[in-house]
Amino acid sequence: MKNRTKVGAVTGGVIALAMASAWISTAAQAGQVGTQPDLVTSQSEFDAEYAAALDRLPFAFPSSETGSDPSKAPDLGEAFAEPGVAENEANLSWLCSWEGEYLMAQQSGEKARSEVALSMIGQWPTIPWVAEHFLDPDHGWNHDVLNPARAGDSTGIARDFHNCR
Repeated sequence: MKNRTKVGAVTGGVIALAMASAWISTAAQAGQVGTQPDLVTSQSEFDAEYAAALDRLPFAFPSSETGSDPSKAPDLGEAFAEPGVAENEANLSWLCSWEGEYLMAQQSGEKARSEVALSMIGQWPTIPWVAEHFLDPDHGWNHDVLNPARAGDSTGIARDFHNCR
């Protein structure tokens, strides 16, 4: 039961981080547009921030298709996003792409491809944005996601990947 609680806490923390930094405001619908113009960005600003964040990533995305195109920022639609959300999205897109690559390689039995993907996933904590914003003092992500995968158990990565868009 202790491990379940720890896994739940780590997963909950990851989800909370993603949700908090990816908060989408419906201020426009609530009639509050313009009350805090420095706290929201337009789609074009969001796209530019996302592209700049991709340029800052120290590692490439996997070459195979693992889902949505990571080079394109998510469409905000009618909503607004706080500055920094696009940076969050770009970094999480990188992790999600490599997790998807790992799971596809595992499913198809491609050991070498799986090892490359796992090696890249292991770089996640070294990415500057992650090191600054992903607070994990107890190393729960390593314990619950990365280390089990290194031991042959992909459950943690599959659970983490399930939270990807």
